[in-house]
Amino acid sequence: MKKDNFPQFSSYVCVGDTIQWEKDGFDFVARIAHDYDSKPSDSDCHTPEQITSWEKDEWFFCGVVVAVSIKGIELDHHAASLWGIECNFGSDNAYLSEVAQELESEALEVAKKELSRIRELLKVQA
Repeated sequence: MKKDNFPQFSSYVCVGDTIQWEKDGFDFVARIAHDYDSKPSDSDCHTPEQITSWEKDEWFFCGVVVAVSIKGIELDHHAASLWGIECNFGSDNAYLSEVAQELESEALEVAKKELSRIRELLKVQA
């Protein structure tokens, strides 16, 4: 379900840009990472002009990577991600925030499992 008040990436983003939010006591940070493995020739949907624009670094492929922490302790730097996303590709990049929101549930599951694992380790050592 899409949240109306979900944080938004800027209409023009750079590698390393982030958005942050909180849910169920966990803190999330979604960041833009460069996807060096994707290129326009991977599919037949890009025009020659779009490929030239990509070659000029006017747009790029990225990944949205979600990290999760609790009370300042990072549980997973890469709890969930999606790659091969066109970035700064003639739109306002709103879909990058939508991707982050869609990755939230996967990242939350990873965070809860990691927190449970840490708690179990602490019980064994206590």
